[in-house]
Order: sequence, then structure tokens, then C-alpha cells
Amino acid sequence: LSDWSRRHSEAVVSTQSTGDLKECCKELQTCQTFHLIISYLLEIGNFLRQAQDDGFDLQFLSKVADIKDTVKKQTLVHHIATMMHSNHPERGDLHKEIGHTHRVGRIIFDEMEASISKMDELCDNCWEHLRTISKHTSSTNEVLQKQLTFLKSAAERINTLGVVMKRVRNRYYNLLLFFGIDPVKKFIPPDEFCRVISEFALEYRTAIESVIQEQAKKKKMKERRKTRGIKITDVKNSKEVKEKGGSTVENNGVQEPNNSKKKGIFGKTKSNVTQETPETPDEVTWSLEKALNKSEGPRKRTRLKSKMNQRKSLRRTLKNGLTEEELIAAGIK
Repeated sequence: LSDWSRRHSEAVVSTQSTGDLKECCKELQTCQTFHLIISYLLEIGNFLRQAQDDGFDLQFLSKVADIKDTVKKQTLVHHIATMMHSNHPERGDLHKEIGHTHRVGRIIFDEMEASISKMDELCDNCWEHLRTISKHTSSTNEVLQKQLTFLKSAAERINTLGVVMKRVRNRYYNLLLFFGIDPVKKFIPPDEFCRVISEFALEYRTAIESVIQEQAKKKKMKERRKTRGIKITDVKNSKEVKEKGGSTVENNGVQEPNNSKKKGIFGKTKSNVTQETPETPDEVTWSLEKALNKSEGPRKRTRLKSKMNQRKSLRRTLKNGLTEEELIAAGIK
């Protein structure tokens, strides 16, 4: 009886996962993100194989992460994530949408069904032992009455567990048929089926995060290229001029747009109106230097003279000799 009660408690805890399997079947049948990913994967497979197949085995999802292209060596999951992000940016993370599928993948349903059947067998043996005990004891025994009450409630629970398992199993069969798998010809256990999808969802989440980071980096570099080679002050001035000039003026309830503007050098705006925007001191200095350089014309390069140009060669001095004045200055005479 103690062994049976231990198995009963284990079976009650394990059968709580039948609710997860029920919700898992609903998730996979209604998850639009998962359906779009499968459709893209089918289109890519038909394009590569030059075929027009109607479907593929879902166990192929475990091999998608190992397939890479020959140019950039990116996985097939990365390409699917790129297509999903560009065509369906509103779709969220697949890994978060199928939470019950992850829990079902960690449960072994064969052992759970075997535990329920073993518990039913032990319950029948307990009834036989209880009948034998009741022959040698009085019917008013309190221990006997407690055991009888416990076995009645346990038998009802076992029957209920059997009915629940049968209904959940039928739901899982309908899920396999929904994905084009015949459970009679090829039966896949629920834990193995959900584990494949769970691992693929984890790979997809990693790929979609890398795609989002890569596109954000490209967008940032594109914005930086627009201001490359331009001074910070000029960029600020051009933004201020755009903000001031972009506003419309209301006269008697009628909005009149400003005159058209053209972008000049260093981001400075030029207007067709007679009024010009005030220039900064750096721009004025730069324009004056440019005007002076144009007026002077090309400068002539002059060769610099050496500071030691007055030095005389000792070799020529010894060869030609010294004058008398030089000998006197040197102290020789």
C-alpha cells in the first residue's frame, strides 16, 4: 500500500503536464509566426531543389542551423530571420510565444503513461489485500474504514487520469495530422516533437537578435556618412537654419510656405530671399583667407640659404695659403 501511495503521488504530479500538452497543441496550431517561418523554409527548399513540394518533415528543423550559404557562410536560420524582420517586423519572438512547448519537451510521456498503468495494477492488488484483511477483522475497525475510503477515492482519480490522458493523446494526434504527419504510420512522441521545435525557436531568437543589431548598426553608419567631413559648428548652424526656415508663417488664417532654400558648402543654407543668415566668425575668417590667396596668386618658392654660408673650407685655405693679415690675426706671426 505504501508503494502504491508513492506512485500515486508521483502520477498526480506528472499528470499536471497534460495541461501543458493541451496548451502546446493550441499554441502550435494558432502561432502565426511559426507558420510563416515554415512557409519561408518551404519556399527556400523548393527554390534550391527546383521542386514544388507541398510540405516537409518538421524534424528537419533540427538540421536548419547546420546549413550555410557558400558566400557569407551565414546559416539558413539567419536568412529566414532576415526575411521575417524585413517582411513581417510586427512578429515577435517565437521563443516567447511557445512557452508551453518548452515545458512539454522536458517531460517523458511514455514513463508517465507507464506509471499510470502500474498504479492501476497496484490499486487492484490493494483491493484484493483489503478483502483478505477484512475477513479476519471486524467491519467496524477504524483503520480498515480509512483504507477503504482512500482506495475508493484513489480508484476514481486513476479513472479520471486515464480519461484525461486519452483526450490529450487525441489532441496530440490531431496536431500531428495538422502538420501533415500520420500518427499511425509514423508516430513521434510528444517530448521529442516539442524538443525539436523548442531548440529551433532558441536558434531563431539568437538569429533575429543578431539581425536587428546588424541593421541598427548599418542605420547608424548611414547617418554618420551624411555628416562626414563637415564641422560640428556648421552642422549645428544648418540644423538651426532649417528649423527656423522650415516653419510656416500664418497671415490672416492662411499659411504661406517659406522661400525655397539650397544647401551650400559646409552645410550652410542659401536662400533666394535678399536677407541672408548671419555668418559665424570662423566662416568670415575662412572667406577672407580664401580671397587673399586668390588675389596674391601663386607664391614663388625661394630656396633658403644656409646659416653656415660664410664658413670657409679648411682644405682650400691650406692649399692656397694665408695672407699676411690672416697670419697676424691667427697669431702665427
